[in-house]
Amino acid sequence: MEKTRLDRATRKQELQAQLDRLTTEAESARESASADLKALRDRLAEREGALETMRKEEAKTRAHFQNTKALLKGLLDRHRALREQAERRKTDPEAQTKQLQALPSTTVPPMRPSLPIGDGSSRATKIAAAAVILAVCMLGAFYLGYTRPGARESAPGPASRTAAVPTPTPPPSAVHSPAARPPTPCPTASLDLPPMGHSAPATAVSARTLPTINIPRARSAVDGESVKIVFESGLFSSMTNWAAGSVELLRTAARQVAPHLNSYDLIVEGHTDNTTFNRGSPFEDNEALALMRAETVLAFLISAGGLPAESLRAVAEAEEDAPYPNDTATNRERNRTVVLWLSPKR
Repeated sequence: MEKTRLDRATRKQELQAQLDRLTTEAESARESASADLKALRDRLAEREGALETMRKEEAKTRAHFQNTKALLKGLLDRHRALREQAERRKTDPEAQTKQLQALPSTTVPPMRPSLPIGDGSSRATKIAAAAVILAVCMLGAFYLGYTRPGARESAPGPASRTAAVPTPTPPPSAVHSPAARPPTPCPTASLDLPPMGHSAPATAVSARTLPTINIPRARSAVDGESVKIVFESGLFSSMTNWAAGSVELLRTAARQVAPHLNSYDLIVEGHTDNTTFNRGSPFEDNEALALMRAETVLAFLISAGGLPAESLRAVAEAEEDAPYPNDTATNRERNRTVVLWLSPKR
């Protein structure tokens, strides 16, 4: 009986110990599961944060792509407009020539007073033309006054002083019926002649003072009434990508030319090397690339250089009339640039 009681107590203790052990294991498993669940939740939150960051980056990339697309579209529209304007300018002289040919033969087109006198032959021609016109006017006026009935009798006192002047023989074409001939107005022409006693220069020289431009890594030269600025290195590394130091160089150029834009226009002339394009290039030829380079520099000079847009315009020369010969790799790199022209306002 006593032994049975002891067996039951021992069995009870063993069961209790086993229960405690199971309880401890269950508690440990629960804590481990909680830790694993927390780690999973942290990883999920981290993944969600990374996903949100990727969504924001995607939105920024889309916005940048749209802006770039709009800018490219605007530049292409501007390129097409400039090409159309260039085509119109090419056809305008032909239209003007047709209009001049359609005018009556008696119409004397006015001469441009702003054209400088060139060599001695052009000056002598203008003086001779003026002398002939003046002589014709004087002969016509004298002849009409001499042959008009009662002209000498009705003249005031000064006519008596001119009576001793010998009468010139009228031209043969004026003998027929002089009384019925109407007065012929004297043709006039605007002649830009220098004062008497001063010889004309051998070459055309503008009266205005040409601006002095001193830009590092660039050279300037006088070309007629204009100043040509050529950079010693290319402004673009490829396509329309800036080369190293180009931005600072253009800022200096903007500061140099800004004081002269009241009297001069700044023409940005785009250039390229003579390398042909591969299939799939964004530009159809070198002329389109040259115009885009000129437009890029023009936009930079307006936005970053502060130059007035109404005094700037862009043109394209491509590989033609390049500032350097396209015979070496160095010169081809130097021709990926623009040339600046300061030209008088018209």
